[in-house]
Amino acid sequence: MGTSKRTAKSRRKNLFTLLLNASLLYFPPVMPLLQIAITIPDSVTPYIAAFIITVTASYFFFVKILPALQGRPSPIREADDEEDDDEHDDGEEDDDEDCMIYYNDDPDVALPPEQYKKLSLGAIYSEQQKAWLNTLDTGLPKKEVRRVVGEWWGIAGVDDAASTLDYLRDKGFRHYFPVVMRAYREPAAEQKRIVAAAFPDCEEDREKTLAQISHLNETLDELVEDGVIDSTASASIERYGVAGWDCGRLVYLARLCREMRYINDEQTWNYIEAAHQIAGQTFGSWKEYAKSYVIGRALWGGADCDNSDIAEIADYLLEDEDSPWVQMPW
Repeated sequence: MGTSKRTAKSRRKNLFTLLLNASLLYFPPVMPLLQIAITIPDSVTPYIAAFIITVTASYFFFVKILPALQGRPSPIREADDEEDDDEHDDGEEDDDEDCMIYYNDDPDVALPPEQYKKLSLGAIYSEQQKAWLNTLDTGLPKKEVRRVVGEWWGIAGVDDAASTLDYLRDKGFRHYFPVVMRAYREPAAEQKRIVAAAFPDCEEDREKTLAQISHLNETLDELVEDGVIDSTASASIERYGVAGWDCGRLVYLARLCREMRYINDEQTWNYIEAAHQIAGQTFGSWKEYAKSYVIGRALWGGADCDNSDIAEIADYLLEDEDSPWVQMPW
């Protein structure tokens, strides 16, 4: 009887040693489970073994196999990329990261040139987020897409997505810009009166317009220094407007909402086509479009939103030989 118990204990030890070696190879966090499992009664050993095998196999499938089939980097590398994002947001520059166009190199999913050109309206936003430029899929981790859509945009479902995308398509900063510029040309004491007269029935519109006027005043010198505008004169700003800001966000946000399954492919392309039509009717070059995007972003965020970094991304897209803006003339 004693020999039988020792034999069973030995078999159990050998089994868990085998599981230990296999599991630790692919899933190191399983060690605490194995250490606990060795001390439990023989009767439940098969169940614990099955559980450990299932956890390890699931981890291997979702982290190694599935990303490879989808043509995406594994979540482990993506987590490292997110750490790089945080460092960049803190102001630390990485020349290798700054000088890169992000592509999906799978030829089976690359878009034809006409669609690729339309998608490139979202290139500044896409480059800022290190997303692919040449496919509807962004290549970003799902949790990052969820964070941007949910936390940054406040979109929690299909209705929110449609409302926000429709707003960018039909209204956006273009809706406020004429009033912003009219008030900008007047003394500060007159600005509130002008805004109130323009939007007598909508407090939200009044607040947004006043915020944009304030942000414009904060960022004028920065925009001149970065070469976005020639001077602080209103004509220099009005030359480019803010339609580029609306179009770039519409294209990129449509892609993200598609990945969240809030809209389908057809709806995504409809929004991208709408942005393409607005841009085509408004601008005569990628350079004009880029300046408009940067101006709009400055009106959105003010002086503390890394506008110079965005201007650098725009300049890079206008100059780098791998950029769609260089490869496909306006």
